Amino acid sequence: MLELNVMGWPRLTRAGRPVAVRSRRLLFLTYLALEGPVERRRLAAAFWDGQEPEAARSRLRLELHRIARSDLRDAVVIDGETVAVQLTCDAVALADAVRAGRWAEVADLARGPLLAEAAVDVPALQAWLEAARARYAGWARDSLEQLAGAADRAGDAPGALEAEQRLLDLDPYSEEVCARVLARLHALGRVQDAATLEARFRIRYRDELGAAPRLPSSAQRSPLTPERPAARRPSLEAPPFVGRDATLRALDAWAQTAARVALLTGEAGVGKTRLAHEWTGRRGERALVLRGSQLGQGVPFSVVGECLHHIGEARLQALAPVWRAELASVWPDLAPDQRARPASNLPRLLEAVSEALYVGLEGTLIVLDDLHWFDPSSVQAVAHALNRWRLPGPLRILATARPGELNSHGPVLAWLDDLERSVTLTRTEVPPLTEMSVLNLIRQLSGSHQATGFARKLHALSGGNAYALLAFLQGLIERDVLRAPEEEHLPWTLTVDLDHLDRHLPSTLRDRLVQAVSGAGRPALRWMETAALLAPPFDFQAVQAGSGLTEDDALTALEQATAHRWIEAADPAGYRVRHDLLRHALQHQLQRERKRVVHGRVAAHLIRTAGAPAQVAHHLQQAGDRSGAVPYWLDATQQAEAVWAHEEVLDTLAHALECEDDANRRTDLHLRRCQHFKALNDLGGWDAELGLLAATLQGTSEASDTQRLAYVRERTHLLWRSGDHAQALAFSEPWSHGAVTPERTALLHDRAVILYRDDRTGEALKILETALADLDPAWTRLEANLHNALVLCCLELGLIRRGLAHAEHAIELFGNLQLRDGLASAHANQALIHAALDDRAAQRHALETALRHATEAQNIHLQRQCLESCCDIATEDGDWPRAATLATRGLELSELMTDHTGIQDFQARLTRLRSAHRPPPTHSNPA
Repeated sequence: MLELNVMGWPRLTRAGRPVAVRSRRLLFLTYLALEGPVERRRLAAAFWDGQEPEAARSRLRLELHRIARSDLRDAVVIDGETVAVQLTCDAVALADAVRAGRWAEVADLARGPLLAEAAVDVPALQAWLEAARARYAGWARDSLEQLAGAADRAGDAPGALEAEQRLLDLDPYSEEVCARVLARLHALGRVQDAATLEARFRIRYRDELGAAPRLPSSAQRSPLTPERPAARRPSLEAPPFVGRDATLRALDAWAQTAARVALLTGEAGVGKTRLAHEWTGRRGERALVLRGSQLGQGVPFSVVGECLHHIGEARLQALAPVWRAELASVWPDLAPDQRARPASNLPRLLEAVSEALYVGLEGTLIVLDDLHWFDPSSVQAVAHALNRWRLPGPLRILATARPGELNSHGPVLAWLDDLERSVTLTRTEVPPLTEMSVLNLIRQLSGSHQATGFARKLHALSGGNAYALLAFLQGLIERDVLRAPEEEHLPWTLTVDLDHLDRHLPSTLRDRLVQAVSGAGRPALRWMETAALLAPPFDFQAVQAGSGLTEDDALTALEQATAHRWIEAADPAGYRVRHDLLRHALQHQLQRERKRVVHGRVAAHLIRTAGAPAQVAHHLQQAGDRSGAVPYWLDATQQAEAVWAHEEVLDTLAHALECEDDANRRTDLHLRRCQHFKALNDLGGWDAELGLLAATLQGTSEASDTQRLAYVRERTHLLWRSGDHAQALAFSEPWSHGAVTPERTALLHDRAVILYRDDRTGEALKILETALADLDPAWTRLEANLHNALVLCCLELGLIRRGLAHAEHAIELFGNLQLRDGLASAHANQALIHAALDDRAAQRHALETALRHATEAQNIHLQRQCLESCCDIATEDGDWPRAATLATRGLELSELMTDHTGIQDFQARLTRLRSAHRPPPTHSNPA
């Protein structure tokens, strides 16, 4: 039979010979051994936590199948829906010995912690392992206490000393146990051994806890009774900073490297923000702080906007008028002297934001707090600023994020991947506080030099989460279980037995947080419930309107929330809930109907005060008014489109789809989303959206031919963009015949362009000329596009003069329509005709005109194409400075859009230009 030993370093043997087994499978066997027969459902949930139940059960079936084909097949027994093991296990034997009171056997089996050094990345399984370790560690301590007591009663002083020494090994920072061991050594006349032990204990204690230990010689003391009063100690409102020396050293080391960005990752409440604040404070430098918000992710530039309002209008006066005008297009209150107008284009807006953030810098340090909740536009703005700034010292960025939320944020992950590829990012995990760190914290807060058992209990309850730990402490104080006198020289005292401490606390942190707010009274609870539903920064009037409180009650509640530090000030002139764990707890406990009512009140208030459309739409949707939310989601979409925030547009349109029931309008929303996936070059998202659109069209008979042809064009264009030209032509062919309509003519245009790309220029020319002949004169834009496509076909077939005429027609029509994209494309095609006519001056003029229109249109693809062509002409003309300027612009544009191909191309151009223009080395004549 297999023998499983898991106390201390784990090992699996059969007849004394080791059996090789993976660590996770060893944990699987241990779980079954300790828990007994386990239902498949429970086993799957424990080992594959976070997956769908069916997926977890599938993974379990696969694992059991693999075990059945391994050397462990005789150890695992499956009986229908239950799974068990047949083996001997030292941990099971230890538990049996505890129940029988065989303490010598328990002490013998407790060779170390359960599954020493084992770690898992599944939350439910990790929680089970930590709880089991704590249980077995407690039994080990109990056994040694019992053995020491039995030895004392038998007059066996050496035996009692041995038990106490083993107890000190288990609890190496316990002053109480150390004091008892020292007393026993002295009683046995081993003075030198006692001196050596005390010296080593003091060094270990000081290195770990940063204080000198207190070693009382006698007296049975309460765990919270100090040997002598503390002169002054910190409070729960401003708790001491403990247990982060290793992380601080890691950040200090990072500051000496070439990596510009450090990312602190850890779960909510573990202390990432406090750590970042402490580190920046120790450097003596004021950091520029940008902070993300979950409820603000769908609003373009929301993070940047709050930061700019914190910088303030007065300081932003230092900006050049051109940049203040760009800022005024998004935040009119930051530049009230500027005339309101739309933003010029995305690069100029990003440059304005970059210049404004630069004004806010007071050193070379930036903190990006809760990076996982940055809106995509703010991520883009920060990335652009980093590429543009040239500071006197090395710029440092310290970011904090939660790994779970971070992994679902595409734009942030893409940016971090870029930083990692360029070796400018270092990652550091912020773990929960250790048991010793919690002991240090409790001793500083309580004024006690003992508190070992109390700290151990609090560590188990909180899991080492700093925010949870402080919340539980506050709860004990509020319930008078823990008495914390106002006089600083008096220690905290417990009013209940330590073993019963957890009975006086709610079972979850969420319940504890709600309990704390409820204890302040009904107005405070209603005020905080409403605040938890609002995107920061929220104002007092919005919270009062949503809560339904009178002005006096709302003001009182605001004072209470501020005094308890549940909220904090946020720019501009608003507030935010201090911690997301509190916000989530308050949201979770709100009853469904009350939540709907609060959302409805907030929506009504925002409508009266002309609030942001995205926020109005969100609250209307949450209040159940889906149809009323749609126009506001569309208004928010227009606002996001005005600043080229494609990711945020996709988000607002997704919400509009959630609220829209009409099939025709849903079709239009899907088509609109396709355009933004296309702009992002997200072919996967585009394809998925077309799948949803196809399902919508199949489910309705009311869709128009225009909508169906629009779908065909989108699918054709996607196949074309994906490189599958044959499939694009085959898919669109059945739809290319029929009545002449704008949509069908546009489809013919796309088919002709695909044929041209496939070197079937003659067929393309015939389709375009036929479409042009059948065209309604009122369809001016289509006519311009057909002429523009004919330019390329004529050029390919050597019909140069016809091509020039088509180019001139296209330019005239696009000009009448004031379509910058079309003008840029038409002028670029005209430049090709002039090149074929060997008219260098006309070619250069056409390209420069195309570049100007492409820049004004914010068409990145055309800008890059024109910059390449202009750079080539300047190089051929020997105009090295202009060629370098154009290549630099191309490189900056490629970096802005994270276009790696463009970055490599323009970098190569700059390298060639430097080599070609480098003056030859000079040699001095010999004397």
